[in-house]
Amino acid sequence: MPASGEQMVVYDFIYTNTTKIHSFYAQIFHGLLTSSSKTVKTSTGDEKAKGVGYSKTHASSKSSSVESEQLTMTVDPNEIITIDTLSTLAENAKDIHTASNGDIVKIKADMFLMDKPIFDLMMPNIAHFMMLNAPKSEHKEIKKIATLLKKMFESIRFDPIVFASMEESVAVGNIKEEYLSESITSFHLKHGKSGLSEVYMIGIKEEGAVSINHSDEGLINGAMEFSDIVKNMIIPDGAYTFTPLAIYREITLDNE
Repeated sequence: MPASGEQMVVYDFIYTNTTKIHSFYAQIFHGLLTSSSKTVKTSTGDEKAKGVGYSKTHASSKSSSVESEQLTMTVDPNEIITIDTLSTLAENAKDIHTASNGDIVKIKADMFLMDKPIFDLMMPNIAHFMMLNAPKSEHKEIKKIATLLKKMFESIRFDPIVFASMEESVAVGNIKEEYLSESITSFHLKHGKSGLSEVYMIGIKEEGAVSINHSDEGLINGAMEFSDIVKNMIIPDGAYTFTPLAIYREITLDNE
């Protein structure tokens, strides 16, 4: 426990990818902690004194009995695994601006969450958004493209997305809602369009291949072009991409 006057930091976990964190823990610490126990031992003593000799004052004889009680508690190791793993990863993390593909990165940013239902609500107005900075002569063609995009995205499903807004850049990553501490709807009800400020994210930087040799025609080329359309519709131009492992806030406690 911290001494009086020292500050203690606790972690408010917003998102933890338990599967990946457990995998990293097993690799770092040569095995996965499945249980942890804590033993508390208490004892009570009873001492009795008895005088000896004719007057019972010449000497005394003492006897004591001790009763002990031992309590063993099983501790859930998940928090231990998460904190130990993230501490090790954070020590080796790099800045996302200079990191290479596959590097562990640590980000401090403001965050916003978006899932497919929110995206679907925006789609009826996609033509309006696309025409905002376009010349009037192009509006007719934009409306046709918007209609095609709306039909196309009706059949697309994707995991929720986290947007990490830093001072001069943005990072984007896919998350799984089951690893969130609360639903995305609850998140929006509490934070609205402002999102949540000053959170930490630890993840893996992801970069696409510089080039892939493929035919200029055929199904694979069409699939790649389609993939780029989807990416450009959702991810801001120039944004970094990463796979989040954990998102959390640091809360400082004053130990007075």
